[in-house]
Amino acid sequence: MFQFLDLSLKSMTEIYPAILDRVKKGDKFLDLGCCLGQEIRQLVLDGVPSSNTYGSDLYEGFFDVGYRLFNDSRDSDEAGRKRRLDTTFIAADIFDDKSRLVTELTGKMDIIYTGAFFHLFTLSEQEKVAVQVVRLLTPKPGSLIVGRQSGSDEAGENVRKGAPGSAGPFTHNVESWTKLWGRIGEVTRTRWSVEADLGLPEYTLCGVAGGKSKEMQNKISGKGLRYVIRRL
Repeated sequence: MFQFLDLSLKSMTEIYPAILDRVKKGDKFLDLGCCLGQEIRQLVLDGVPSSNTYGSDLYEGFFDVGYRLFNDSRDSDEAGRKRRLDTTFIAADIFDDKSRLVTELTGKMDIIYTGAFFHLFTLSEQEKVAVQVVRLLTPKPGSLIVGRQSGSDEAGENVRKGAPGSAGPFTHNVESWTKLWGRIGEVTRTRWSVEADLGLPEYTLCGVAGGKSKEMQNKISGKGLRYVIRRL
């Protein structure tokens, strides 16, 4: 339940300063699958104008929880003080072409963060998500996709519990992830450079009190895939 405290974007020291600089200068940043919006708030804390930031998740309730947790809604607090966060949050299904996410943001985002997002889907679903991400980005060189997800030395599907024989979420290694973006480039007639690293744990949070479930132990000890993908 404390995974949202694991701020992965800032730990990507090879790209985080450049993201800060670009968004401070006006580039638009989208956190896709933003949950409570914690990564966005770290950017704002580091000096990014919140009006340049966008967050999207399937569950709209996350946004209200985030406002309460960080005490930064657009409304005044009891003392009349303003702690505004001007981030645009959009509840949407990434597969829905009629959602506000697609109809309002297509071609307008300069940087998209996809933390712990792609690994939720089957390989065919990941390819559809990737096409949507390309559509959301500004159609120019330098548009950026950054993120992290579960990784493995051997790429392949994970069988869903209780559903033997059905396709499950696909876990990538560097080679399979790079090939996916090669295919996406062909489909969308775009070109991308992929920098990816497999080896760091997916989750660095390890100070949670009490015992850890087997699932959490696997996540903490398992490998993670971090990536920076640039449009050429």
